[in-house]
Amino acid sequence: MAEAIVSVLVERLVDLLAHETVVLQGVDEEVGRLVGELERMKSALKDADRRQEQDELSRTVEKQIRELAYDAEDVIDTYILKVANQNRFMTMLSKPFHLHTIGEQVRAIQADLEGISKTLPAYRDICGKGESSNSNSRQPLIRRTYSLATDEFVVSSEGITRQVLARLMQEEDGLRVVSIVGMGGIDGESWELFSRKAFLGDGGIEPKFEKLGKDMVKKCGGLPLAIVVLGGLLATKRSVADWEMVQRRFNADLNKYGAVNGILELSYHDLPIHLKPCFMYLGHYPEDWEISKKELIRLWIAEGFISPPPPESGELLMEDEAEQCLQELINRCLLQVSNKDRTGSGVRTCRIHDLLRDLCVKKAREENFLGIIQPPSSVNNDLPLHVNLAESTERRIAIHPSKTGVSLEDNITKLTLMFSRMSVDRMAELGKLQHLRILRLWNRSYVGTKLVCSANGFPQLDYLEMEALRNLEEWVIEEGAMPCLRSFELVSCKKLRMLPEGLRYITTLKEMTLQYVSESLAKRVQVIDGRGEDFYKVRHIPSIQILKT
Repeated sequence: MAEAIVSVLVERLVDLLAHETVVLQGVDEEVGRLVGELERMKSALKDADRRQEQDELSRTVEKQIRELAYDAEDVIDTYILKVANQNRFMTMLSKPFHLHTIGEQVRAIQADLEGISKTLPAYRDICGKGESSNSNSRQPLIRRTYSLATDEFVVSSEGITRQVLARLMQEEDGLRVVSIVGMGGIDGESWELFSRKAFLGDGGIEPKFEKLGKDMVKKCGGLPLAIVVLGGLLATKRSVADWEMVQRRFNADLNKYGAVNGILELSYHDLPIHLKPCFMYLGHYPEDWEISKKELIRLWIAEGFISPPPPESGELLMEDEAEQCLQELINRCLLQVSNKDRTGSGVRTCRIHDLLRDLCVKKAREENFLGIIQPPSSVNNDLPLHVNLAESTERRIAIHPSKTGVSLEDNITKLTLMFSRMSVDRMAELGKLQHLRILRLWNRSYVGTKLVCSANGFPQLDYLEMEALRNLEEWVIEEGAMPCLRSFELVSCKKLRMLPEGLRYITTLKEMTLQYVSESLAKRVQVIDGRGEDFYKVRHIPSIQILKT
């Protein structure tokens, strides 16, 4: 929904105002008013969404607001980059011109927002209530204790299985037919599965909750995915009135979407506003992908989905906030725990059900949030598929198997390449994507032997992952490249002889992970018995992990 996208962009703009006050001095009032306008519109969109005003006009207005919010982010990002890339002398001469330009652009966006806002019925009411224009509060996550479950969407039917086997094993003359009628996992077993999710092992179940729950479970038709997602949704509801509201919405969606899709739509609709982008983001992973918790948390932070904790939170880190978001999605049964960490009490990897992933992709496409390029099953994966994204409006692009010949628009913020088998170094071209924050080069996306990251390339890149580039032998980073990089992972690039000299110029780096690299490269980075000839390249990085497994 559009209010989720606007919410993320509002928080990012507020963060820019807080951390770029010197750069934005002179236009901070205009940007502040724009943030206030977006805040009010976010509230209006949330109210419209709650009342499910989804006629054609509402959808058109939501799209216009979302695109203007994207424009605002791009305008301010571009301005900061222009100022940052100039020396002090040039900045003093040209900054007034840039200020005038950004001021005009911001005012134009605000005028457009004010124009279309009048078409939202809830907007006039919100403006009349005098809602704070600089409000950026967000609802804290409900921190509840749950047992970490790794159970799959499976309903036990051992008793029935034993009866069927006993009938089949009887020694009788002649052929016999044993009829099995009905869908697996209905009645008592469905209720047991639902109860484990909805009531979280609480004691007795009040009759009112039981009656409402059994009515909804019956309509799930014994489908385990529908049952557990419904249970995960209702686990967040504590009053009978809340359960009754879910029941009414469930019945309405049941007629429109069917049992499973109705529950999934309802669960997405019920997500807190800050969790919707986190959920949609899961759609960029391929089907049946084992999702690393550590990687996912880093990506959420790099994308700006996770806000810095408030000062009163003490030592709470952004990683802690992100982990709470992950746990909330697990608690709602929108993610499955696949593997626990070494302590046995935390999550190491997780998975998303194919139907839930389809929902992520659907919602992300509706919001121009994410685009996935994937060839039809009839295409030979050994042949390149030429794709032109010049007309693409999505903010993020994931390119799955066998994609080459791709032309990208510079508004992309996240790019994943996989099995594209590029033989020519395209890093210079990718480095020109001014708004790219996340780049992942996976599994033979590049099959050449050398990569060069040019000076001033990747100006906003926050996270870089290079995995299974099996032919890569040399990597060069020129001074001035990737000036904002905070996190870097190198996995299964065993032919790479050494880390690039240019890493020592990237002072923003906070963490680096090397896994399945050559033993010689690892030794060059480590300090062992006074050796480690490449350690000077990475000594400024606070967290360095070298993993063999």
